[in-house]
Amino acid sequence: MSMLSLDISDRHETTNRPFMIFAVAALALVTAAAAFPSASNLIDSGRLAGIISGCVLLGIIGYAICYFAVPLVKRSQSDLNNALLILGAIWFAKLAIIPLFPGFGPDIGSYQAWAGRIASAGPALTYAHGYFIDYPPVYLYALWAAGAIVRLTGAAGTTARVIVESPALIADLLLAATTFIYLRRLGYLAGAYAGMIMVALNPAMLFDSVVWGQSDSVMTLVLLLSVIATLEDQYELAWGLAAIAVLVKPQALALLPVLGLWTLLRCQWRRWLTAAMAFIAVGIIAIAPFQRHHPWNWIWLLYAATAAYYHETSVNAFNLMALIAGLRHPDSIKIVGIPVFDLGMGLLVPLYAFIAWVIWRAADRRTLFFASFLVIFGFFMLAPRMHERYLYPTLAFLVPLAIEEPVMLAIFAILTLTCLFNLAYVKYTLETVVFLNGRDWLAMTVSAINLLMFAIVVSEHAGPGQSGERSGMGGVVSMFARLRAATASTSEAESTQIEQSPAPLPWLQIDTIVLGLLVGGAAVVRFWHLGRPPEIVFDEVHFVAQARHYLRSEPFLDPHPPLAKLVIAAGIWLFGDHPWSWRVGNAAIGTALVGITYLLGLRMFRSRLAGAMAALFIACDGMFIVDSRTAVIDIVYVTLAAVSYLLLFRFRDQRAAPVKRRRTLVAMGAALGL
Repeated sequence: MSMLSLDISDRHETTNRPFMIFAVAALALVTAAAAFPSASNLIDSGRLAGIISGCVLLGIIGYAICYFAVPLVKRSQSDLNNALLILGAIWFAKLAIIPLFPGFGPDIGSYQAWAGRIASAGPALTYAHGYFIDYPPVYLYALWAAGAIVRLTGAAGTTARVIVESPALIADLLLAATTFIYLRRLGYLAGAYAGMIMVALNPAMLFDSVVWGQSDSVMTLVLLLSVIATLEDQYELAWGLAAIAVLVKPQALALLPVLGLWTLLRCQWRRWLTAAMAFIAVGIIAIAPFQRHHPWNWIWLLYAATAAYYHETSVNAFNLMALIAGLRHPDSIKIVGIPVFDLGMGLLVPLYAFIAWVIWRAADRRTLFFASFLVIFGFFMLAPRMHERYLYPTLAFLVPLAIEEPVMLAIFAILTLTCLFNLAYVKYTLETVVFLNGRDWLAMTVSAINLLMFAIVVSEHAGPGQSGERSGMGGVVSMFARLRAATASTSEAESTQIEQSPAPLPWLQIDTIVLGLLVGGAAVVRFWHLGRPPEIVFDEVHFVAQARHYLRSEPFLDPHPPLAKLVIAAGIWLFGDHPWSWRVGNAAIGTALVGITYLLGLRMFRSRLAGAMAALFIACDGMFIVDSRTAVIDIVYVTLAAVSYLLLFRFRDQRAAPVKRRRTLVAMGAALGL
């Protein structure tokens, strides 16, 4: 694969001196403007320093994008113009439909109020005592520009709302453009367009920016630029961007240890110092206009107050904390004697240790993107006090991995759906019944799916040599080529493949974990409130009555074989004649089907991902859930059929063991007979 500029093997000590000179000069100018004593409202309100700082921050972001795009601009046939035309059309389409979606009222109202306040009072008076603002200062620069436009034009109503939402939508556009630039510089063409569309038209990311009206695209854009700058060995620029990201939203702090370890491993100590200076200088530039009238440590107090404000297990994030402790409970409650807050933060220690090991083992381009993706995903899954929107950056960092690796492409598709559901379900709930039930079964199911995806990601990349094994594997890029190669096989080749099929996958600890999560999640869905509705529903009128006839040894007309009715009868005999007991047998069999499907997928496809996805589809499919929660007969024969198929593939794999083969054949016959 040809790379235009991202060859990081020979540029370890290329200091970005122009950027450092610019940052230091801007720091001196902003500090002087912020501290200069004057009765002038322009200076006392922080407007002068704020205008300078805003231009500096915008210039840093613009400089980074242009720096990465220059090789494409200079190179003919780069397709950058075409990509920008497509993105421009998509952006205007988004802008056109925003008026149709009023957004989430409290958040939109806060943005509009903050935009108006900073436009009228200036930065130095924005964080007034008793006035609620829980955002760090950088996004307020964008709201300041929006508020100024609203005041200048006299806009109101929907027009004013659209103006205030526009900064996030612009960041959304730049995020897709940056993805295209990065992938195109790696030598991809179709992959670059695919990655761009995967960001620009991603359903979950669209919902966040357009329907909800949130600003997660801004932090994600700056974080992505920071990681790409790190790959370019532009460490001063990377850490300056990291400072901006942290001051957009505090969630960006999660990525700093990854960038820090990478910098320590790849640079000499002089670069450590200059990178740290860039981080500090850009941070001061961003904070200085807001500093007047506040104590020197006010930014730390703001972060602490924001973190303490949401002292809950999970603030509507469908993650591990939601699974083990429920949604929106105080994070001081204890699990096995440990407060949930301590448990969640403690789980981050092995996460960072694993990421450090991954980076130490292979410090290459793919590793940095994988580590960045995993730390954001892991923080969302393991930490307490997570909001539903914090999964958004995960999708953006997954795109470059998904372009090259089929496993990550599948993970990307599933996380897109779970993120979309998390956002849509929470928004609907907040606008109707206000709060989700702490053990809402849909939330728990999606939390289990997210946890399964996290386990698969870690397991797929924990073995030795994983990075090298994937170097030639394409996701989107080679999808159609692989499909053509698969369908071009002749019948003779297929026959040879059957005779020389590879050995079954060995059973690993991750299989036990994944199987337990799948079956446990399926059991929750199938047994939760199994007695509801507390009366006969549709075909239960036939089968429950027939089960009662069996128990009473009464003659009756039975058009079906007896086994499924005997399962219903067993529940009545064991637990009494009531709705829960009619259905408990089917619930157990339907739960078992999920585990059987995982085992079948392993045997059929020699792939843990295929097995997990197949089982996940069974666990979540509406028809399988309904047939498992009602006293009907279908789930019984379907499950036994799955058992017979599992035994068939086991029979195929036992060519070298005739005795075991005969036993498997007998068991398969029994399953088919049942």
